[in-house]
Amino acid sequence: MLMCKVVLSQSEAICWQKINGRLRTFAGVEGAVNNIVINSQQISLNISQQALAIEQIVSAMNDLNMAARETASRISQIRSGTKQLNESAQALKATI
Repeated sequence: MLMCKVVLSQSEAICWQKINGRLRTFAGVEGAVNNIVINSQQISLNISQQALAIEQIVSAMNDLNMAARETASRISQIRSGTKQLNESAQALKATI
């Protein structure tokens, strides 16, 4: 293994220390930006999942609304049938 010894002046050594410090700073910024990108992707995925869930809820509410209308219609038919049955019973009673 060949080793070379480089002799730097004090000002050059300070300059290299500053460069190394800045490189570490940029590496830290890069890591922070990568975290922001990952977090943004996760937020986007969460929003998509929430939108799908809301669509499913709206669909279920529409189904419930339709079922309630059908139930109300059937109740109305039962009332009408009950009324006709009562009228027929009254007419039969009057003839007896």
